[in-house]
Amino acid sequence: MQACVIIYALTSLKIVPHMFQLHASLAILNGHDTIITAGTGSGKYDIGHLKLPM
Repeated sequence: MQACVIIYALTSLKIVPHMFQLHASLAILNGHDTIITAGTGSGKYDIGHLKLPM
């Protein structure tokens, strides 16, 4: 829940992430393999690009 509030504040009160996005993001950032199943337009891309090399 704290992560939702932080993201909401950092995006100028525009983005509230879905719970599955938070869970998957935390798993990826902690080095876990993650499989996400969600409908079209639900925000999977936002999670998927976390681990792309910069």
